[in-house]
Amino acid sequence: IFTAKEIFEARNVASDQVKIEHAEDLANSAEDSFNRNLETFAARYKLSARETEIAEQLLRGRTVNYIAEQLFIAPGTVKTHMHNIYSKLDIHNKMELLDAFEEISRE
Repeated sequence: IFTAKEIFEARNVASDQVKIEHAEDLANSAEDSFNRNLETFAARYKLSARETEIAEQLLRGRTVNYIAEQLFIAPGTVKTHMHNIYSKLDIHNKMELLDAFEEISRE
C-alpha cells in the first residue's frame, strides 16, 4: 500500500521523465534537421569534406582556435578553408555564412 505522498512523488517523477524524453526527442530532431540542411548546403556550394567540417563548426559558433584543436590542424589552415568557403559562397564573414545556411534551412 502506498501513501498519498508516495503516489504524488511517483507521478511527479513520471511526469519529469516524460518531459526529459520529449526534450531529448526535440534535440534529436533539431540535430537531424541541422545535418540534413548541412548536406544540402555543402552540395549546393560544392564544399569539400573538410570545408564542410569547417563550415559546420563555424555554424555552431566555434572559434578558429577551437576548430583547429578539434580537427588537429593549424589555425592558419582553418583560415584558408574559411577563405575558400567564403569564396565559393561569395560572402565575406561568418554572419553572411549563417544567413546563407539559414536560407537553405527555410527551403
